[in-house]
Amino acid sequence: MLIKVRKNGEVVFQIKNHLDGSTVRSMKMYLDYAIDLGEKKILLDFSRVKNFEYSGMAILIDSLLHCNKSRKIDIGLQGLSGECLEAVANLGF
Repeated sequence: MLIKVRKNGEVVFQIKNHLDGSTVRSMKMYLDYAIDLGEKKILLDFSRVKNFEYSGMAILIDSLLHCNKSRKIDIGLQGLSGECLEAVANLGF
């Protein structure tokens, strides 16, 4: 996973290769750290995800929904494949 900051202050997490439970756990740690630092705009870029596990996506979306609701963080998703997009929609994001 690559983390970079755009000029407008939005934190971008670029997920690479495989998304599963262990990837999501480390991602959640970085997300929590960014949020604790006061970041209010976060973008997750899935354009380099080659495959994913539905359970990992479910954990991630549950965490994102919680952050959106409780901490009022603006979280965006981009680069979702058809399968990822369908999973995200089914999970309520």
